[in-house]
Amino acid sequence: FSAFLNPKQRDAVQTCLWDQTSSADEAILSNLPQAIGHLAAFCDTNATDKIARQLQKGLNESYNKNDLTGMELQLRILRSIAVHAPSFGKFIVAFSDLLFKIVKLESNVDDDDAVQTLYRLRASALDAFGAFITSSPRQIERCVDGIIETCMENLKFDPNYNDVENDGVDSKFADQMDADDPFGDDPFGDGADDEMFDDDMDVN
Repeated sequence: FSAFLNPKQRDAVQTCLWDQTSSADEAILSNLPQAIGHLAAFCDTNATDKIARQLQKGLNESYNKNDLTGMELQLRILRSIAVHAPSFGKFIVAFSDLLFKIVKLESNVDDDDAVQTLYRLRASALDAFGAFITSSPRQIERCVDGIIETCMENLKFDPNYNDVENDGVDSKFADQMDADDPFGDDPFGDGADDEMFDDDMDVN
């Protein structure tokens, strides 16, 4: 219904939506990026500038506090705006440095939940870049080389990724394990299975 709102009404809705970024309700946080993105699609220049300032402020605050969940929400909002409001592409340069920093964040704690959140955060930052590439290719052109380099680096975070040297080490280790196994494929050793079958045959 964003298209039917006048500027004053859009401003009121926008304020209400941004207030909800601090909500603890997961249902609200799940739908919030989409709502803000649809609203941004029909905003005038002044309202778009205001959205950019609010988003930049929220993203910077979350980054400085190392608030991974907050950063993830702000990045989802940024991606949604990029998808629904191509005119927002003029702000990508203002966000690009921080996005690159977020992609390179490392976890300082041995916490599986924090690590998984960090992985989602990297994916959200790259998704935001991808949305801008699709909607605003000219505005993001100067960032493309950095995005490609960052993507190549992050391919190594794939759990199925192995470099050639590690493959060689793993292969040698597996060969050594096989060589050290005194029984090979025979779990009991000395052909025990064959003897048991022979005994059964003798009983019959």
